[in-house]
Amino acid sequence: PAIAVSRGDLRPGTERHGPGRREQAVRGSLVLAETGLAVVLVVWSALLSRDLVSMAQDDGGFRSEGIVSAQLNIRSRPDGRSEETIQTFYRTLEERARTLPGVTSVALATELPYTGSALITMMTPEGVEVPEEGEWMPIVGVAGDWFETLGVRIVQGRPFGGAEDVDRRVAVVNEAFVRRYWPDRSPLGLTVAGGGSQVDDDEAFEVVGVIADIRTSPGETPPPKIYVPSVYETTARMNLILETSGPVDVPIAALRVVVAELDPGLPIARVETLEAVVEDALSTPTFYATLFSSFGLTALLLALVGVYGTTAYATASRAREIGIRVALGEARERIVARVLRRTGVIVAGGIAVGSLGALAASRIGADALRLVEPSDPTTYLSVAAVVLSAALVAAWVPARRLTRVDPAQTLRRET
Repeated sequence: PAIAVSRGDLRPGTERHGPGRREQAVRGSLVLAETGLAVVLVVWSALLSRDLVSMAQDDGGFRSEGIVSAQLNIRSRPDGRSEETIQTFYRTLEERARTLPGVTSVALATELPYTGSALITMMTPEGVEVPEEGEWMPIVGVAGDWFETLGVRIVQGRPFGGAEDVDRRVAVVNEAFVRRYWPDRSPLGLTVAGGGSQVDDDEAFEVVGVIADIRTSPGETPPPKIYVPSVYETTARMNLILETSGPVDVPIAALRVVVAELDPGLPIARVETLEAVVEDALSTPTFYATLFSSFGLTALLLALVGVYGTTAYATASRAREIGIRVALGEARERIVARVLRRTGVIVAGGIAVGSLGALAASRIGADALRLVEPSDPTTYLSVAAVVLSAALVAAWVPARRLTRVDPAQTLRRET
């Protein structure tokens, strides 16, 4: 408007009541572009928020309530430790931990859920063609009541750890392992040899069970994984996992006393509940969802302000025309409907452009989504409905206000 006035085209007798077509086109284009940009951000904030909710509700394959873990690394001692000494230490620690107050079950593992794979090794599944040196795959050494403590679901067969497994090389694999290597066979009784084809079969593990997949991070597809008794995967760093029936402070304090008695000066690292582990794993998705949501809501608010402002300006500039129409008996509702129809067409165009932009952005942002597709139709339709409804409300307010003015006052003011 300032540019139009600065041109000096407003000569006596040439005034127009209401905006011209060119002016309407410029304002409409600005609203369309602003709406389109807002839709892109709102769609992606909605996708990330839905993905975050899905990850929070997703079954990770383990139980986190009432579980606390403590990490120990016996090799941190200056004199080092032999394999036999390490096994003796953790076996004694497991036995002592069972007597701690408030502890209902105890387990040991080389890794925790949602913390990635601590160990990988060369393995050769029976009947599967792999490179001669074998194939790298994650392996987890566990001991104690690991299956029961974490609430791991047994899909086939049984867990190991009973009297029948003493001095036997047995293993349990996850569902991803079966899908990858034995999709058409029963895995029970098959073997997984360590290393490649030249390794002695006496070192192979017999599969006695299959467990449900345990995710390595929220929403991420688990890799094939094999679980074996920790005596066959001896590591100096182990995670002690305790299931507690009350506050975790009491058993942790008692655990520190036990560790000090077994090995004075050995530190206990990363004492945390599994619920805290889950929360930490969700921290990055939460950050991005919050960031995009703030951008999306801000952009939507600016777009609605733009719709309101342009509609208010357009209706105010047509005050004389609207006053004449009302004076001649045209229904106020028809005038409002005409304004809303014009605004709806522009905003719908912005929604279409923004939706195409959001789909184009999926090539860049698809990696940020784990459980929700970047082209999820529910999200796009929901955002379109919200943006269109909000824009129509923003346009309805000034249009309705102007039609309520007394036409006589409007015409008197214009003369």
